[in-house]
Amino acid sequence: MEGARERWEFAARMMAAATISFKVTGGTSAGSSFHKELESQRIERDENGMHNIIQCIDTKLVNPFDIGQYERRKDATD
Repeated sequence: MEGARERWEFAARMMAAATISFKVTGGTSAGSSFHKELESQRIERDENGMHNIIQCIDTKLVNPFDIGQYERRKDATD
């Protein structure tokens, strides 16, 4: 069992070293944990998307459990 743990530790160290090397080669700093999802433009786009979904639900979708809404829609179209 000792050999398996040592192999796992060695593999983990090698993967960490490779990850750091890839980050340096790719132009990001080794310690950077900044994700594109945290950029202000991405956050604004996501918030606008959520607003659009909520607006669609509020204005275009119907509640299948509210029987009265069908009568109100029928009256509104007449």
